[in-house]
Amino acid sequence: DKLMLTTLVPLGISAVVLCAQAVRAAVWKVDMNKGYALQGVLMLLFYLLPATSTVIFSAFPCATFHDGEKEVEFMRADHSIECSGHKHERIYTLAVSMAFVFPLGVPLLMLALLAQRREAIVSRTTRRGDPRELETISFLFRNFATHYWWAPVFDMFRRLMLGSFVILISPGLQNMITFAVAVIALVLTREYSIHYDSSTDLLAYVASIQIVLAVVSLICQDINAVIDSPDFEMDPDIVGTMLLTLNIALLGVFLAVVRIRPASNNSNIGAASSASAVATNSDANLGQSDPEERRIVMDVGLGMGWKRGGANVEHPLDIDEVLPGKQAEHEGVKAGWRIVAVDGVNVATSEEYTDAVTRIKRREGQTTKVAFTFLIRPGDDDRDGNRGAEDGGGGGDVGGGRVIDADAGTDTEAEAGEDSGSGTRHGVFQHTVTQ
Repeated sequence: DKLMLTTLVPLGISAVVLCAQAVRAAVWKVDMNKGYALQGVLMLLFYLLPATSTVIFSAFPCATFHDGEKEVEFMRADHSIECSGHKHERIYTLAVSMAFVFPLGVPLLMLALLAQRREAIVSRTTRRGDPRELETISFLFRNFATHYWWAPVFDMFRRLMLGSFVILISPGLQNMITFAVAVIALVLTREYSIHYDSSTDLLAYVASIQIVLAVVSLICQDINAVIDSPDFEMDPDIVGTMLLTLNIALLGVFLAVVRIRPASNNSNIGAASSASAVATNSDANLGQSDPEERRIVMDVGLGMGWKRGGANVEHPLDIDEVLPGKQAEHEGVKAGWRIVAVDGVNVATSEEYTDAVTRIKRREGQTTKVAFTFLIRPGDDDRDGNRGAEDGGGGGDVGGGRVIDADAGTDTEAEAGEDSGSGTRHGVFQHTVTQ
């Protein structure tokens, strides 16, 4: 009864809602795939998946008991149901069918929907993306960085591994397998910033540590139950108190770090807010009105097609010149714009910019198309695209300055008196980068 209630009721509700949506689409000539009906069904399946999968997998394991003459197997989840009886056979058949629908079918369905709208997810400029195209599935990817479109499905399988799939494993190995999964998830969370902003990454890391600590405490209690020795006796109350204290301490550290360092690593909304604030303050003395931000998706593997840093040493990420026929010109980048974020990561110096671009190029098997966030001050769009031309070509770097080719990831020293760009500037230290 529990298995039927847990699995068939959500499917029945989903069927009713989708039928109503189909009738509405036919009568009022609206898109079947848009609106709250389909989104509600997907959210229902998504949020019920862990609990439903746990009930499904609980129908498979059996525990062996000895009645003095023979061994009898009963369901581990319900010792009143014998595994060799007809009732268990019906439960087993239903559980197998529902296993293909929920723990396997739902993640694959979500993956197919995400893959279908992959380009829109990767190029989105807000958490939820374009509501006309992504509203139905925005709840899946809104917490993850733009290029990790598949991360929601990965997280679904992580939760299933920790809470549902382990039920199929013998009790003696459950905690060890769970520990291995928890540690792997912890390492991946630490090494890959897959979430939309740094605060969410930090929260996920803290949660992963808490899961590992909880599993360790379970393993210790198992050992304590096996080893009957006063030297290895652990009071469950003490273990519980220690876990609670550690969890509170971890949450305190998380809140303190977030308060001190606002989220900025991967966010697309406000990813460049800190850098923008600095730029706004630096331009305040010029009497300019509030600048705006613009995000443009570009391919770092093709070369950007601009020169930067020569006109303003204080702001090495200002675009001095947009090279004709190159990627920057094709994407509408203008001279005078300032780079404040790359792929959602704030950049304020040439070193930070170079590190961000190099990291993107070294990602194996992932696209090199990422979003650049530009700060546009009033009047920047009206420039002729060649700020450096006023000083003899705008690309020269003379006088012992260092020329950095961030696109190639190499540094070279420019000797005094040499012309490293399209023009020459004498007597002034310049920091010019051509990409």
